[in-house]
Amino acid sequence: MLKTFRRLTTNKTYMCNTLSSIFYLVGYTPYWIFTPKYIEVQYRQSAATSSMVTGTVALAFSAVGVLLSGFIISHYKPRARYMAAWNVICGFLTMAGILAYAFIGCPGNESSVIVNIHDSSLGSNTTTCNSACSCDYVQYSPVCGENNMTYISACHAGCKGQQINSDGRKIFYDCSCIPGDEWGNSTAQFKRITSLDLSLENATLDTTSLSHLESLASGQAMPGSCPVNCWTQFVSFLAVMCCLKFIGASGRASNFLVSVRCVPEKDKTAAMGFGMTMCSMLAFIPSPIFFGWVFDRVCLVWGKTCTNKGNCWLYDPQSMRYTLNFTAAVFIAIGSVFDLGVWYYAKDLKIFDEEVKEVEMQIVQHEEEANNEKNTEI
Repeated sequence: MLKTFRRLTTNKTYMCNTLSSIFYLVGYTPYWIFTPKYIEVQYRQSAATSSMVTGTVALAFSAVGVLLSGFIISHYKPRARYMAAWNVICGFLTMAGILAYAFIGCPGNESSVIVNIHDSSLGSNTTTCNSACSCDYVQYSPVCGENNMTYISACHAGCKGQQINSDGRKIFYDCSCIPGDEWGNSTAQFKRITSLDLSLENATLDTTSLSHLESLASGQAMPGSCPVNCWTQFVSFLAVMCCLKFIGASGRASNFLVSVRCVPEKDKTAAMGFGMTMCSMLAFIPSPIFFGWVFDRVCLVWGKTCTNKGNCWLYDPQSMRYTLNFTAAVFIAIGSVFDLGVWYYAKDLKIFDEEVKEVEMQIVQHEEEANNEKNTEI
């Protein structure tokens, strides 16, 4: 057993191919696991749409890539070095696509959220627009201010009252963190609460008093996030993702053939087991943990419980986009460098039986010619 593993670890082609697979899997695992969440955060798509795109459209392109590459390899029977060269091209194209992800963002989504959490550790001397609202344990329930900015909740927006307007929609008013309309005008997207709405609710209320006029003059908000149109960016991201799925899948067959052909017949079973073990220990287990930590690092708002920190309510889209994609691109680039090593060491590797038989015939022919020369000399 030790001799077998010694032969495997000293096989340069096999080790370069295995290390290439490990780094490729580390870099691509977050896109297999976190793509639905990524689409939700970056492009404001629903969970259903994100899961459908990831589970159907992208996988369809992966299937086409595997089938097409298998057909081309079986029909044209390219040499090992050509297969290794294609893996190098796939690696660098994948890296370029992942770098393209980093620049496909939705500016409206990234600039439409205001995070104004009062830091209670600063003490009572430091006041903010919502410091008197005690919002520490208020759950994430976004509201859209009349300034077209999204706030974590009505409490974080400093809203002190709520009312149903003439359109039958709930409106939060007297919001100290939202700049009010000086003239109290409504727009097509936002119908403000007026003194008439308050008087209809409570006939005994003096809506002409200074305090009520001031509260109506303050900012107002309605439930839900402000609408942001990220459809163009989402379609661009989907197009790049489908191309990457196709390209990445087209290199898996050649990668597998090189891995099983670069070792002796007696070591093939051990090579496959050793390769899967290495991928599991160094890619499948640590990669989700590492990139989960990366996601946590770009969280803007954490939920709070009585004893501990809860789930992340709000992520920073721009930081997530840059951190995730640049980090993954580095791993893919390292894997591509090892693919270059496979291409270099696979120059004498034979993939198909026809090539092996041809080499054997050449050896036999060479031996016969050598024997004929010896007989002639005698």
